[in-house]
Amino acid sequence: MRTFKFAAAASGLAATMIALTVPGTASAAASAEAVGGPEKITISVREDKPWTANVLIDGALQQVLPTRENPTAVITGVKPGSHRVQIYLFGENTYLPAEEVLNRQVEVSAANPLQDLINSGSAKK
Repeated sequence: MRTFKFAAAASGLAATMIALTVPGTASAAASAEAVGGPEKITISVREDKPWTANVLIDGALQQVLPTRENPTAVITGVKPGSHRVQIYLFGENTYLPAEEVLNRQVEVSAANPLQDLINSGSAKK
C-alpha cells in the first residue's frame, strides 16, 4: 500500500514538472511599450487573448487606441516634454478588473519639419 501511494505521488510530481518545463504550456503575460517621438507617442501592446485597451496620457483618456487586430497606435499632437503613459487591458466582453500593463514616463521631442522632409526622401535632387 505504501509503495502505491509513493508511486502515485511521484507520478503526479513528474507530470507537474513536465507541464512546467514543456515550451508553450505556460501563458505569457501581457506587455506594452510606449515610445516618444517628435510630438507623438507610439503605443504597442502584446497579448495572445482577445483584449481591449485604454490609454491615458497624463491622466487623460486617449481616443486613438490599439486593438488586437492593430496592436500599434500612434498618438499625434503631443506637446514636447515628459508625459506619464498608462495602458490598461480589459479581457474580451469584460470591463473590470483592468490589468495595468504599462505605467511610465515617456519623453516627447519637438517636431523638426526639416528633418521630417529629409527622412521622407522629398528633399532629394
